[in-house]
Amino acid sequence: MTSILLTGASGVIGAALLHRLAGHRVTALTYRAEVPGRAVRGDVTRPWLGLHRGRYAELAASVDVVLHCAGVTDFSADDDTMRTQNVRGTEQIVRFAADAGARLVFSSTAFVARHELARPARAEEPGGTVDPRRYLASKLAAEEVVRRSGLPAAIARISVVIGDSAGGETSRFQGLHSTTSAIMRSLLPVLPFSPGATIDVLPRDLVAEALVALALPPTPSTGLAPTSGAAAPPSTAPAPPSGDPASGYPASTSGGPGPVSGGPAPADRTGPVAEYWITAGAAAPTVQRLVDLVVARCGELGLRVSLPRFAPPAMVERVIRPVFIDPLPAKQRRRFANLMALASLFDGAGRFPTGLGTIPGGPPAPTTALIERAFVASVDYQARTEGLTTAAQVPEQGGLDDGKPMVLKADPA
Repeated sequence: MTSILLTGASGVIGAALLHRLAGHRVTALTYRAEVPGRAVRGDVTRPWLGLHRGRYAELAASVDVVLHCAGVTDFSADDDTMRTQNVRGTEQIVRFAADAGARLVFSSTAFVARHELARPARAEEPGGTVDPRRYLASKLAAEEVVRRSGLPAAIARISVVIGDSAGGETSRFQGLHSTTSAIMRSLLPVLPFSPGATIDVLPRDLVAEALVALALPPTPSTGLAPTSGAAAPPSTAPAPPSGDPASGYPASTSGGPGPVSGGPAPADRTGPVAEYWITAGAAAPTVQRLVDLVVARCGELGLRVSLPRFAPPAMVERVIRPVFIDPLPAKQRRRFANLMALASLFDGAGRFPTGLGTIPGGPPAPTTALIERAFVASVDYQARTEGLTTAAQVPEQGGLDDGKPMVLKADPA
């Protein structure tokens, strides 16, 4: 039985990992959150992970694999918070993995390949500007910490995570969920996207399955194969250049600039660290398709919603925002600022590559049908959880594996 230390166990991905790793000895390192199973209170940003040295040594002696999923993802967090949680936290986890002689799987983001596209969005409320560049810079720096560690490790570059593929369940709503909620409530008159921009989403159970495959050796019970013999399409996405005031982090020494779109590029992978794209890839839908799915599904749920209009971000900022967004309550203005910042990571970007289907023991590359049905399941779960509908009102979907695109009865037009 493999012994695993899991950070971020209360998060969207961490909670899915706890469920999937039920047959292994898992210890969750938590700060405050209560999680099921074995847990130890600590702090990833402190030496010895915030533990007494004896307890730290005892834990290190028992761990075979570290799954590091803890971190700050809030675009409005300040630079010090990002540096402390995402960079220093990864440094401490790397030290622990070295002391334990353990394999490390680091949960990063696919959007590091688009850091040059990222733009801040103004937010006049407490908390200041919403700026994805701070988050992406911290994840690039954390990747470099892993890369330089010399440990046997995998960097998993994950796209937008939604609920479970079958039922849409998730431990919390985040990111894209705010947008779907606003559409279901007719609170979003305009979307600052090009209709054809692709939105790479993956259900969290598929992400967890891929991370487990990267973490575990082959066993008769799991049937998982070693991860050292296969690699997903490599990336050479760069860290922000030295002196970039938006980052405050050192430049990467791992190679030259890679494609902003996140597409595959040749890489000389001579060390023990491999990079994997945990993404939908070619199956990623357009933002127009996702909006159509939300609106059509709302029709099936008996919810009357207004179809938001698409507008280029520059036009939204110059013309639409002063008239229609600025008069809204502070909470809604904050959500729109997050949406504007998020939009900068999609408009003008190509599709991500995907490593799914290449990881031994991992999930196959997702199909368009699976992604769309998982997204609709996520919409259903959110509608029930937010009290917009009841379980009895939610019609059944077709099977996730029938390979057919979603066809909903309600016409969004």
